[in-house]
Amino acid sequence: MPRPDKITGGCLCGAIRYTINITPEIPWPPTRNGTCQCTMCRKHGGGLMQIGCTFPNSAIEPPLSSYPDFVQYSSSKEAYRGFCKTCGSSLTWNFKDGNETEILLGTVDEEILTSQVGSELCASKSHRWCANAVKGVTDNLPGEMIQN
Repeated sequence: MPRPDKITGGCLCGAIRYTINITPEIPWPPTRNGTCQCTMCRKHGGGLMQIGCTFPNSAIEPPLSSYPDFVQYSSSKEAYRGFCKTCGSSLTWNFKDGNETEILLGTVDEEILTSQVGSELCASKSHRWCANAVKGVTDNLPGEMIQN
């Protein structure tokens, strides 16, 4: 499958839309994607795992902070979690001092997720906080299992 030029997505109500430009510097298939089973990710996303892929902020247009509905919650001393204040869709995770953003892959447009691009985008390379795995449900995923 050839690399895509872009990936689009947004929140449930449509107040926030983004385009990720897949520049030559961004590896394809992605190498910075994975799941997290920590309590904060579970609470933020409402599922047993959060799955995301990290991209340079410069690849995301327009900047998510340009949307009045985009809010960030300081969930720890190191990181923010971004969401839409209108519909509540969880959108991002990022370090406070970083120049990258992890886009939560459930916000990618359906036609991309259900294509070969979506399969490559969502094939998690690693799984974090596996000490919190739900036995028999989330403890036997393909890829590197990291305890914390």
